[in-house]
Amino acid sequence: MQLYSADYNDRFPPAETWQEAIDRYAGTNEALRCPGAPNFGYGFSRALGAKEMKKVVSPSTSTVIFDSKVLAKNAIGDMADLPSPPRHGRYNAVLYVDGHSGAVDGAGKPARPNK
Repeated sequence: MQLYSADYNDRFPPAETWQEAIDRYAGTNEALRCPGAPNFGYGFSRALGAKEMKKVVSPSTSTVIFDSKVLAKNAIGDMADLPSPPRHGRYNAVLYVDGHSGAVDGAGKPARPNK
């Protein structure tokens, strides 16, 4: 996400086409597919579509990509769309705006401290 933003004036991709927008930065199409889901399985935060990165108040706790129960390509939503029960045992995977990843339960509660 940081590579895309660096090329696009520090903005996130448009929410409706986020997967196509970051495709070339991901390396392979498989990188944008959750191995625990039958289809794509990742969602993009609706609130961040085309937003400037510097306007995110808490980058270390704001999610940008997350396991989603919406399995369509370019799924958008928010943490209410996390699979419950979680997709990966007790946890769902999330990517935060600052670039670190984490694990959260089905309600979005962090499994362990961020970072």
